[in-house]
Amino acid sequence: MVAPAAMEQQELQKAIEQASNDRAALMHNLLDFLKKYPQTAQREQIYRAIVESSLQLRDFPTATEYAERMVSLNPGDASTNLLAIQLLERYGDASGWRRAVNYCARVLEIVHRESATQKSPRQSSEQFEKDRQHDVAAVLLVRGQLYQKLNEPQNAQKDFESSYKMAPGAPAAEHLGELAELRKDLAGAIHEYGVAFALADTSPGSASRPELWIGNRCVSRCKPGSRPSMR
Repeated sequence: MVAPAAMEQQELQKAIEQASNDRAALMHNLLDFLKKYPQTAQREQIYRAIVESSLQLRDFPTATEYAERMVSLNPGDASTNLLAIQLLERYGDASGWRRAVNYCARVLEIVHRESATQKSPRQSSEQFEKDRQHDVAAVLLVRGQLYQKLNEPQNAQKDFESSYKMAPGAPAAEHLGELAELRKDLAGAIHEYGVAFALADTSPGSASRPELWIGNRCVSRCKPGSRPSMR
């Protein structure tokens, strides 16, 4: 008789092999597998594979749902939290944006807890602290955007100002200009937009949406054609 764990592994392998290189089939098979084995020990790897496949298929609701499931399994992982934050900020609704705000707070706690003993041997203490400041600034920028979506301009203003103070850049200045414009502060808006324009050529992500970095970890979409691993 085949042991339950061995049978589960066989069914998972079969689900992967039957899908071949078909992303839609893989996602369908993995979702069916989870219905049969909802508490499988390989949930995290399966959730990640579903997120990767759904992003390739542009099924953003499924990607967001399973990114949040990954967070629930491993709440202390910064990269997983950041992935959920980005998906919720782009494709979520008001309740999703609120959850993303909470994830941002968690990531900030993780970053603040990191010590210099965790840095690369090739990285100086000064560079480590500088990178940490940039990490915090990036998270504050995104949280400010979430507060904007939630129509909480005072909280958004605070985060954009803090982000700009830590790492002056065009995105934060541009958002400060938008908030000034909403307040009918024309002079303030002109000033902030002018700062954003002046910094546009030197700010990371000024030409496109900035990626979120936490240490050496960057949240970005999966490369087209990449195959999720179940190992």
